Amino acid sequence: MPDGEAERLRALRALGVLDSAAEERFDRITRLARALFDVPIALISLVDAERQWFKSRLGVEATETERAVSFCGHAILESGIFEIPDTLQDPRFAHNPMVTGEPHIRYYAGAPLVVDGGDTVGMLCIQDRRPRLLSPAQRTALRDLADCAQAELQAQRRQLTQSDDLPLHLLDPTERRSGFAAVLERLLALSASAYGFIGEVLHAADGQPNLKTYAITDIAWDAASKAHFAAMAPKGLEFTNLRTLFGAALTSGEPVFSNQPVTDPRRGGLPPGYPALDAFVGIPLHHGGHLVGLVGLANRPGGYAPALLDFLHPLLERIGLWIAASRNAEQLRASQERLANLERVAHIGCWTLDLQSGRLVWSDELYRLFGLEPGVFAATYPAFLELVHPEDRAAVETAYNASLQPGHAGYEIVHRIVRRSDGAIRHIHEQIQHRRNEAGAVIESFGTAQDVTERELAAQALRRAASVYEHANDAIVITDARGQIIDVNAALCRLTGYAREELLGQNPRFWSSGRHDAAFYRKMWLALREHGLWRGEIWNRRKSGEVYPCLLTISPVPDASGRLQGYAGISTDLSTLREQERQVERLSQYDALTGLPNRRLLADRLLIAMGQATQHQHQVAVVYLDLDGFKAFNDQLGHEAGDQLLIALGHGLQSALRPGDTLARLGGDEFVAVLPDLCSALDCLPVLEALLAAAASPSGALPAHDLRL
Repeated sequence: MPDGEAERLRALRALGVLDSAAEERFDRITRLARALFDVPIALISLVDAERQWFKSRLGVEATETERAVSFCGHAILESGIFEIPDTLQDPRFAHNPMVTGEPHIRYYAGAPLVVDGGDTVGMLCIQDRRPRLLSPAQRTALRDLADCAQAELQAQRRQLTQSDDLPLHLLDPTERRSGFAAVLERLLALSASAYGFIGEVLHAADGQPNLKTYAITDIAWDAASKAHFAAMAPKGLEFTNLRTLFGAALTSGEPVFSNQPVTDPRRGGLPPGYPALDAFVGIPLHHGGHLVGLVGLANRPGGYAPALLDFLHPLLERIGLWIAASRNAEQLRASQERLANLERVAHIGCWTLDLQSGRLVWSDELYRLFGLEPGVFAATYPAFLELVHPEDRAAVETAYNASLQPGHAGYEIVHRIVRRSDGAIRHIHEQIQHRRNEAGAVIESFGTAQDVTERELAAQALRRAASVYEHANDAIVITDARGQIIDVNAALCRLTGYAREELLGQNPRFWSSGRHDAAFYRKMWLALREHGLWRGEIWNRRKSGEVYPCLLTISPVPDASGRLQGYAGISTDLSTLREQERQVERLSQYDALTGLPNRRLLADRLLIAMGQATQHQHQVAVVYLDLDGFKAFNDQLGHEAGDQLLIALGHGLQSALRPGDTLARLGGDEFVAVLPDLCSALDCLPVLEALLAAAASPSGALPAHDLRL
């Protein structure tokens, strides 16, 4: 229990809101809280003696719970925001039935609702089913929303405590001064005073009180004072010198009587030329236990006595009430402006639909989101549907109609609209709740609409990027700043033969081939540092152990502030390309039919043999073979048989040569052999005889035929 529990309960019950019906002005705040903080539960909770009662609730069905198991019963003991990041980790709440059972609360944050007198009567709270923590900006936003709820509670209190004859125009800033001027004239007449003032008591940053007038008698005495009065009176003259008679009333909070101001030591601050001050009374005005205003009266014949205050008490009490009401109205306007600003910052608009009357009420921000003018557009449900993108209209209407059925609390949907002001297509996230009568029929719908266009477009871009990433033919690896792998695509797994789980957390050197030295990698990292990119050919090793070439591009990945987050590597397998290059190279040097060297390679081999012969003083023999009878064979059995004969002949001739000799096919049935490293011409005779024997009867060519070449 907090200190002063009895006074706190009196302040709570004086509000007159316990067990009252739901009100849009409070429900609007909880809707905005739930949307702004993305939580399932938002409450305006008032803590009574034995219970906590919900003036507004979203996300829970119960209207009240026992105080003994409430979170808010703990929260009202704190002066600031009360936050429980994880209820299961807090011994005060780990076994709470609302944690272990429905609604399974894992997170709570509440901002106190403090009324005049400083009593905390309840909390504006949000609850989630998962642990979390508010950011500093979110804490400020929660406090701002609580201020709005607090102001609404104070407005309720004013409605209950105001006199029937409260001049409502005093709450209007444009008419406040003229209204209080009339009240001042009434005071002066009743007290027989010559002049006076009515002012609001404010406090500077250092806590010192000062006075700002709502009404003051014009006692300007020269041109300068007349000009000053004319300039400052409409917006309120400010008095900060506390070494004065009215300063004594401000600092003491008690009435100050001075019937001999000339000799009163508290007198001060009157400039030369000021009208004579023969008598003065300063009357502090209190409301709700706070000093809210000050009335000053001067120059009553015979001076001032305490009995005059008893006589003026009813009017003075109402003036204090009016000043407090005027101040609260200003605070309420400021709170509503903050609420509107929060809606504008969050791009959230609110709406309420009365199903019985069909009346649809939109907030100003909602009009802005849809590009509409409040005074021009008549907000109705059919008119709203006309603003929904034609392709999404059926889905929105179906979702809304389905939510009207029993058992549905509401729904949420993301759909597109066509903004009326410029025709732009915007994405809107709507959250809708219903209020039902005792029979269960929906009588009111209310919700929020938030422009999430940028978020949706970013999500679409991410989905496209993810699709490209996952379905790319090139292998992609992403590492953190330390070089550890944090993601790979399917193409990389296919290329390396490793599963994704085997690669996560590894360094890419995991598949290094060992073909590159340290200097190679130093150049790579130097290029990355200096140019922000490295591109080149590298050899890697598959899981099978096979080494393969690939074209690799590495680039750093910075975050939004430009700091290094990691690296992205994109590699293309060059194995097929290299094999094709080898095939092309082979075709350029070897005969396609027999696989023997062709003219080009023959010329290279002959040049090499001649060079070596010159160097070692040896001889080279060049043997030319032209087959007789091949044409007749080809004509008789066909070209396919002729090709088989040439292949067999090539193998036979090749086997007749020495190691280091070269056999080439010039074309058709013409072959050339190069025999290097001969000491004399006679050394080639054994090879020639073997070649002639192989040519005369090519083994295995066509066994069914007797060949003589």
